Amino acid sequence: MERILASLKGTLDKSFLTDLRAFLSIHKNESQFAIFSDYCIDAKNKFNNVASFTIAPSWAATPKIVELLAEKIPKDIKKTKCIDRDIIEALSNRTFFHVTFILKSTAGVLYSKGHTDQHVALLNMDSVTEMIKMWIINQPEGKEKFEEQIKRFSIAKSELSKKSANMKLFKLISVVAMLAAYLAFLLSKEAKCKSIVWFSDRDKIIDAFGEICRELFEINHYGLCLKEMAEMEISKVGYGIDDAGIDRLWFDSLIRLPDYMAGTIASWDMNENLVSSPKHSELLRRVFAQNPFCVLISATIGRSNFSFSRIDVSKAHFGV
Repeated sequence: MERILASLKGTLDKSFLTDLRAFLSIHKNESQFAIFSDYCIDAKNKFNNVASFTIAPSWAATPKIVELLAEKIPKDIKKTKCIDRDIIEALSNRTFFHVTFILKSTAGVLYSKGHTDQHVALLNMDSVTEMIKMWIINQPEGKEKFEEQIKRFSIAKSELSKKSANMKLFKLISVVAMLAAYLAFLLSKEAKCKSIVWFSDRDKIIDAFGEICRELFEINHYGLCLKEMAEMEISKVGYGIDDAGIDRLWFDSLIRLPDYMAGTIASWDMNENLVSSPKHSELLRRVFAQNPFCVLISATIGRSNFSFSRIDVSKAHFGV
């Protein structure tokens, strides 16, 4: 994972970081941030696998803004026929910074010559567990939390040990956790904020393997920060929890922001420059194109190479 992160850092430390800093300068007095995410993976009649993230000040997750967004974007993109002014205004609002990753390949996430992906994943579970045990010794005040993390990694290891273990899903979980952690790291470092809360859509990426994605996110974030920041400066991270006991998440309207991003890019045949619906073309032209706060990144994590590259979306692509 270190090599993958190094490749990611090499891309995001360039123009992406300039744009993120411009966004953070607008919100320079904010001490708390949130990340909303949604995914479009192996969807029927789609061209790309996509993970989308939206960064915002944490007040975007207050009831007033949740309700306002629900009015402006009442449905998910797949249930929306036409893109109106309210949707464009919400997605283009500078309260939000969007980052969408096209996941070209995740084949190399666990690759180690001479070993199976399953074997490497199990070794990683043991390695992380041993690391957490050391934290218990060095930080006894966090013992209860660390022991809960160990339980989750034990559940994940048990699932990974099965012959039927879904390694493709586990690799995807690892990638999503890494991407979310890296974005949180940049917020910690650049905004010097006190806290970051991650709100994810309800999805097997979050729920599978004992909900290990959240633990990987937190551990990756902490490890990245510790390399470049004093421990006391590291932002606290948490998760948006839905405990209402109903089918709809209370933060559904927030998740619709990355949902529109993910749905649009998943539907874009970049080779032919075609989309499956006029609504996707409208969003590419009016939200993605030439918008420094709406970033598109191609991610290839292959067995022989890792590459991340920014894709510029121009209005010229769509006849404008």
